[in-house]
Amino acid sequence: GEIDCFIENTIKDWMKSYDVPPVKDGRIVRSEIEEHSIRPFSGLFLNTRSPLLGDKNVREALTLLFDFEWTNRALFYDKYLRCVSFFPNSPLAAPDVPDAAELALLEPWRDRIDPAVLGPLPELPETDGSGAIRPLLRRALALFEKSGWKLADGVLRNAAGEPMRLAFPLVSPAQQRIVVPYQKNLAQIGIRLDVRLVDQTQYVNRVRSFDFDIIIASLRQSESPGNEQRNFWSSEAARQEGSRNYAGIGDPVVDAMVERLIAAATFEELTAATRALDRLLRHGRYVVPGWYSKHTRIAWWRERITPPPDRPKRGLDWTSWYAAPRALPPRAADGGR
Repeated sequence: GEIDCFIENTIKDWMKSYDVPPVKDGRIVRSEIEEHSIRPFSGLFLNTRSPLLGDKNVREALTLLFDFEWTNRALFYDKYLRCVSFFPNSPLAAPDVPDAAELALLEPWRDRIDPAVLGPLPELPETDGSGAIRPLLRRALALFEKSGWKLADGVLRNAAGEPMRLAFPLVSPAQQRIVVPYQKNLAQIGIRLDVRLVDQTQYVNRVRSFDFDIIIASLRQSESPGNEQRNFWSSEAARQEGSRNYAGIGDPVVDAMVERLIAAATFEELTAATRALDRLLRHGRYVVPGWYSKHTRIAWWRERITPPPDRPKRGLDWTSWYAAPRALPPRAADGGR
């Protein structure tokens, strides 16, 4: 009874934690509002500052080992979609093949980029959701071997005999239930993923100083991307502690696309530059793509808020809600919560 309305961002709680009398008798109303705007991008960010993660083959192999379909079915109740783009649910996402506007931006950098960037986008692995990923394990191991890693006696080692061991700090038990199955997948080909739940202060300090190999992070994207993209992807941000360039990307071509995006004078120019940036990031394998929802999930007290929320065109507009004129129900009637 202490909160009038609440946005629920944890799908497990949405599905399991509202089995209470006020919901059953209709005093608390729950609603899933479909969003038509760009959604936040989330994923497992791979810190390329780490000598273990500077190789794109290694990053691609690690991407193969995250079983999104199983995670979505077993943990997310099949309620999420994969972040195939860094600009989810948006026309700013790069199409499979670059159009003339994108190619015009990328062509001057032809000698600095992988030729594959000028072709189709890289495909993300898909599984049947059963948890059996043996074909992906074989593909991942082949990529590791291509970069000099060998599996021997159950441990993946490089030419110097060093084991593949990655640090993955977490700040939430909700994250832990997602990462532990990934940890088990990596262990099948000899990779040790040290998953550690730490307190908020330690976690913030480690993220600010880039003291990690992998983290789960989310970036809120704008319908009109701009200066914030420097903080996400630029070489300058990669060198600046506390920036949100978690992956440590230091690519002059990415820098150039960010600047073209910021300087865009028309929506067409903005679209072309954003799509080119998206294409470069996806080919770079800097992030194991995560998940997003097309819905905002909210619960509110029927007696306290009127009218009920309408479907917003761009996010949830709190100013369109008004407190109900009637008195609040007694706390005792709310079960004292």
